Amino acid sequence: MATLPWRAPTIDVYFLLGPVVAMLFAAMFDIANVGIRRILPVYPFLFVFGSGMAAWRSRPRMLLPVILVFLSVWQVIEAIRICPDDLAYFNELVGGPDRGIFYLDDSNVDWGQGLKGLKRFLADQRILHIKLDYLGPYDPADYGIEYEPMTSEDILHPAPGTYYAVSAHALQRPVRVRVPPGGEAIRYDWLEKYEPIAKIGYSIYVYRF
Repeated sequence: MATLPWRAPTIDVYFLLGPVVAMLFAAMFDIANVGIRRILPVYPFLFVFGSGMAAWRSRPRMLLPVILVFLSVWQVIEAIRICPDDLAYFNELVGGPDRGIFYLDDSNVDWGQGLKGLKRFLADQRILHIKLDYLGPYDPADYGIEYEPMTSEDILHPAPGTYYAVSAHALQRPVRVRVPPGGEAIRYDWLEKYEPIAKIGYSIYVYRF
């Protein structure tokens, strides 16, 4: 059986992993969901700690090199598979990019980057008009997308035969804010109830009922 010799952690390990633990612990209490940028400082520490694997010794001798080559090849394959939708990448532990929307929202999954892909999809499928719930800094009309903004009635009672395109960030939020004055909040439960006919870069979900 392959074994790695056990050695008590040195001061270097505490120096590298101590800040990582402290920053991740502090991030757990950060109510602002603004993505991974809040924990970016942990990566230099993890990179240095991970590089220490080169000094490990294993039995049999080739076990560690084989593991490192396997992980490297896996990373390359995953990068190729997700390209060009790199922002949507989630690893297999959470189910890949198809499941990422169930864990994170906002800039973690959606920067409004799906408009070009949506335009290509509409052209390929010869769809002339859609209803759109888009959250992003760009105007869909600038990409030649003819659309009608979705309404509360569309969310509650989608019309048969109509195409709907919904931003991942909007779709993931359980309650929509756009309600009439004095009205009740509307639950946006399409992820639970309906299956999209297409996922444009995993940032825009297309439905047809």
